[in-house]
Amino acid sequence: PSLTLEAMLSSAWHTHPACRLVVVTDARTPLALSHGLREHVEVFRTNVNADKLSRAKMEATIAFLDVEMKKNATQHFVILDTDILVVKSLMLVFEKDWDVALTWRAKPENMQIDPGVVIVRGGKLHRGLEIFQIWLHTYDVAYKDQHWYGDQMAMNLVVKDVNLPKTETTWSFRAEFHDVSVFLMPGCIFNVKPSKVTPSTVIIHFKGASKEGMARFWAEIATGQRAAIADRALVSANVPKPPSEPKKH
Repeated sequence: PSLTLEAMLSSAWHTHPACRLVVVTDARTPLALSHGLREHVEVFRTNVNADKLSRAKMEATIAFLDVEMKKNATQHFVILDTDILVVKSLMLVFEKDWDVALTWRAKPENMQIDPGVVIVRGGKLHRGLEIFQIWLHTYDVAYKDQHWYGDQMAMNLVVKDVNLPKTETTWSFRAEFHDVSVFLMPGCIFNVKPSKVTPSTVIIHFKGASKEGMARFWAEIATGQRAAIADRALVSANVPKPPSEPKKH
């Protein structure tokens, strides 16, 4: 099994015990999950070219959202890269009114939106599809030959007219794109590097070499060894913490 994928799925499940877990992938990639997760995870497969990863991710997500919309699905959809841990509940985000939520950061200035986290509000799947279709079209026009980060560059081009701060803050912003209400959440809370984690962190994004430590990082949270995050993560998950070792006298 992929330890990174399993850690991501486990973190989402533990912080949102009633959630539906779906892996969206191509038609051929093998997917092995441990017995504990297998019975809780759905797999949605679609015919995309896995050799063009950036485009395949967008195309597969569009196919999935389209199927869900035709089924009149009403739940929220949190669309995550596989190198992500969800360490606290996201439910407070839904108290505000918006169609699609993304995360923003201060730098680099031409890559302020990181599409590794995209949330589509329940009942707004048609709006989510609009954003993904605009995103895919922008990619095909401007970045189709870009092997890495093409999807991220395309999303940043879509939202280029939003004047985001050039220094990190915990502010959120709302913007309109083609009649879609987009909520821009602070990346310093909702899309955080493992080296920048604080007690307020909700989502951790492991990129590059840091992915190697992701499974271990989640195991330490789940067993209470990373107390600054674990106390909050486990409370929102209603998962009992393991008992502390008795103090030695």
